[in-house]
Amino acid sequence: MTGEPQPSRETRVSDGAHATVLPPRVIETAQALARRRLGRVALLFLVAHQPLAFLAGTCLHLLSPVYRVLMASAGPERVLDEWAELFSSPAALQALAPLLLTDEPPRRS
Repeated sequence: MTGEPQPSRETRVSDGAHATVLPPRVIETAQALARRRLGRVALLFLVAHQPLAFLAGTCLHLLSPVYRVLMASAGPERVLDEWAELFSSPAALQALAPLLLTDEPPRRS
């Protein structure tokens, strides 16, 4: 490994009023769900629970310090913060929808 900084793989999505940054981990998760043909199910889940998304994001922000203390050696420390920021953003669903709906072939009748 060299000491050179790695390029950011974050994706910025803007709907005019709000800008949402999708971290690489969120993008990879959405793409994995789409590859397994679970993108529509995940999108339905997100839409159905959208009124609770802000509450979920707030809870994740509150749990983040506890996670850092308990799981310090388990991996990246910002994992909960990334998901909390995503859930707290009003444009998050619009940013995730195209990623969840890619790579799904049309269904045959």
